[in-house]
Amino acid sequence: MNDQAQHDPRQLASQRLQSLRALARQFEQLLEQEAAALSQRDTEAVHDLAARKIPLAEDMDRGFKYLLGALEKGFNIQASSDARERRGEQIARALELAGESSLATQWTELLAELGKLRHDNQNNGQRVGLQGRQIEQALAILSGQDLGTKASTTYGSDGRTRDGENSQRHVWV
Repeated sequence: MNDQAQHDPRQLASQRLQSLRALARQFEQLLEQEAAALSQRDTEAVHDLAARKIPLAEDMDRGFKYLLGALEKGFNIQASSDARERRGEQIARALELAGESSLATQWTELLAELGKLRHDNQNNGQRVGLQGRQIEQALAILSGQDLGTKASTTYGSDGRTRDGENSQRHVWV
């Protein structure tokens, strides 16, 4: 960051916004790759992408805190820390009142981008959980574990289900 940006609150805030938006675009790409890996049930890729998301999310969090500091100090904004959404709206209004409509617009767009990323990340997380439960259920069925029914079943060598209580098998898989 150059010396002029450190003294010009508008330029500092603009640079911090741009940096955070660049991080958000990288995170969005990882989320898209993760969604594709989940569709393909590529657990290795999902694991790798999750590991890559962590440091990027930490960088975004740090960048967001720096941006908040630059906006609050540079424009003397005293936003309460109630709810995240309310704070974001307060900052946007304060920027508008300070005559910084361009920054207010960029700020609002950033908040919308971050909200979409949060939503997409939660969706991917739900898909991971769902796929995990499906795998557990499939393994339970195949291994003849009780799934809430009185008698458990498994598949025989002929591909037919066998009742766990009436089967002649001595070894269960």
